[in-house]
Amino acid sequence: YIALDLDGTIMHDGYFNKMLDEVFLDASKNTCRNISEIRDQFNRINRMTERSYKYYDWNMKFKIIGGKLTFEDLIVRYASMIKVYEDALIFIRNVFGKYVLICATNGYRSIQETKLKLTGLYVYFSKIISADVCKSYKPQPQFYKCLINKLNVSPSKILFIDDIYEMALGAAKEGMKAVWINRNKDERRDDRLIIITNFNELLSQLNFR
Repeated sequence: YIALDLDGTIMHDGYFNKMLDEVFLDASKNTCRNISEIRDQFNRINRMTERSYKYYDWNMKFKIIGGKLTFEDLIVRYASMIKVYEDALIFIRNVFGKYVLICATNGYRSIQETKLKLTGLYVYFSKIISADVCKSYKPQPQFYKCLINKLNVSPSKILFIDDIYEMALGAAKEGMKAVWINRNKDERRDDRLIIITNFNELLSQLNFR
């Protein structure tokens, strides 16, 4: 099994802030409040939920601030900005059929499913293991335990890949083979992790090139 994070690992996530700007504008129009007030409320909600998987429930937060748009609506609207890393696409196509691919994400299932479908990647993934499914989030141990239980395999049979150091390390601590895709070339080193800067390096190690 190969468990892959989505945003930042497979896909660029630069579209997110532009989407938020549209949400704040929508909420401002709906509630007759200024955008700075909306933004402050949104930030307060973030602080209140930051230790819960509900931090990643964007639709809940949009609704509270008075927005009528959903994250799924916005993804469709911004589809042209949601780009797959070329090295990630090559990797997925090479390992598909040789490994069972799993999306392991802090995003909510419906949102991540929409992204995968819009980018044509949905057909490659057997399961989406998400924060709302597990009622937990990376790097909490409960998320990784949920992933292992959902797959019903030994953690040593799972290759876990994430672009965030702490999230890759969390998988390693639960007995998975963990890969940190260090796209920003951070100088940290950790013998518990396989550290790469792009997926081509991992393909070479798996002898699929």
